[in-house]
Amino acid sequence: MFANVPDFLLFYRVHGAQVSAVHGDLQREVANSVRRRALQRLGMEPSPAETALHCDYASDIDMESAGRIKATRRWLGKIEGTAKRRGEPAIATECAQRSRQLNRRLRRYNQLLLADTAGKLGTMLRKRI
Repeated sequence: MFANVPDFLLFYRVHGAQVSAVHGDLQREVANSVRRRALQRLGMEPSPAETALHCDYASDIDMESAGRIKATRRWLGKIEGTAKRRGEPAIATECAQRSRQLNRRLRRYNQLLLADTAGKLGTMLRKRI
């Protein structure tokens, strides 16, 4: 078992000369350009907000709020619908699977929020007594 092992099992060396450190902005820019072209090939013309959401989701940026998760699910649903209409079942299936993953993430988020709220409420009640 590896639970609660007090030792570091992986060492990842980070330094300023790494390609991702030196050219990280360019890498993100190129990746986002590729993502936009893929959406255009699917026949989609996303708004700037949809493009930003798509790129953030692909990079797992800012996916910790319920509102952002819900917006991403809606966006994936839009891609899924377009993919079905365009005869792209693999893309539609991938979007559906990712939506289910986001549903699980949203449930975990809500559970944590509920537990946090219950903990704060308990603390408030104890302070009043």
